[in-house]
Amino acid sequence: MFADVGKQPNMKVVFKNARDIVKVFQRQSAAGALLEGQQQQHDIKKKLTMDCATRFSSKFAMLQTLLMNKQALQSTVVLEDFRLKKKK
Repeated sequence: MFADVGKQPNMKVVFKNARDIVKVFQRQSAAGALLEGQQQQHDIKKKLTMDCATRFSSKFAMLQTLLMNKQALQSTVVLEDFRLKKKK
């Protein structure tokens, strides 16, 4: 039943967007440091987690960590110091 949810076209988009958000904060150290500061300010202990291709439940764990960090993420992206590195 849950595996069928992941095959829905709209859920594939949700999972891809979630993965992209997590990648930004895991791969760009400056963005990750800014997020950590906001997590501390908002007293959020759970870090962002990436999903795993072989574990379907990890997709929901990834979404859950994004929701838990929603305030910190929103606060981070409005900071003056937050800049995304452009791909070359």
